[in-house]
Amino acid sequence: MQVCPAAAKMPATTPIAAFGLEAHYRMLMNQLAYSRLVSTSLSQPGRPLQSDREHHLVVELILEKDGDSAEHVMREHVRVSRRALLAGLPIGGANERFGAAGS
Repeated sequence: MQVCPAAAKMPATTPIAAFGLEAHYRMLMNQLAYSRLVSTSLSQPGRPLQSDREHHLVVELILEKDGDSAEHVMREHVRVSRRALLAGLPIGGANERFGAAGS
């Protein structure tokens, strides 16, 4: 692996922003987190099949040019996915942080 000459001269404690990679770093971290969140949600019994059906319904509604219904179904999909995600998180602090208490 080749290292940028300017980067090679910087100390290891130099912030990532100094390399001009901050946006790229944030994007990669978001992708990693998103993947873990989806995996947690889909680990709930029956959720993969239900999620697949929800996505297919959204596509069908879009093809039928029914944008309002597609939006409604997608918003409901996100709500259900959030509940499945929270159900898959360890009990305690995580659920309170995401505002699941009482929902």
